[in-house]
Amino acid sequence: MLVNDKSAYYRKQTPNGRFYFKDEIPYPSVTTIIGHKKNTGKSRGPGPSAHIGTLVHKKILGRYSKNVLPISCNPIWNIPREEVYGRINRCIKMWNDLHLSIQPFFVETSLFNKNPPYAGTLDMLAKISCNNDLLDIHFDKALYLLDIKTGKSYDSHVAQAAAYWQALRRKPKVMFVYLDSIIDRNPKQLPVVKIFSKDELENGYDLFMDDYIDFEY
Repeated sequence: MLVNDKSAYYRKQTPNGRFYFKDEIPYPSVTTIIGHKKNTGKSRGPGPSAHIGTLVHKKILGRYSKNVLPISCNPIWNIPREEVYGRINRCIKMWNDLHLSIQPFFVETSLFNKNPPYAGTLDMLAKISCNNDLLDIHFDKALYLLDIKTGKSYDSHVAQAAAYWQALRRKPKVMFVYLDSIIDRNPKQLPVVKIFSKDELENGYDLFMDDYIDFEY
């Protein structure tokens, strides 16, 4: 279930991770469930890379919705301002180079799954197509759940993708776009588009449920 009205719920960071509260019912976040085995049990704030990633999301998603509010990019921990802007600008360039055709329906919108209860915030639900000869990326227009990543690909991403897919009744296709601005890791500074197959998503949901069963509120 998608919820656009931010007054209908609130989010809270707890020692056990991030929770969404709707009708006083706690919904653990998808990323909290997936990452709980790595956590020490202490509530931790986001690191510098996460802050930069948030800024990139705001700048990109703000093009498609007036409800995406900008945030300040200075200061970010001990990272020089020039590096912050450099990483943001490289991500934006990679996004622009994709030349995606996007018809957005929901942008930066929270979604809730009732059984089992969990929640998350999707970047975009939109009709998207691409015919990019330069990057050799081609796909016809379809309904996609789009998630933007400003780092490298992790094995856990398929579980996240599948959890969102399940919450949307398995209807949209799922696309993750990787905009890795770390030059040593992505020397050519090229974006990567990953469209998950149905088999990948079904297997990913099994992985997510394994994590969910082990998760303690």
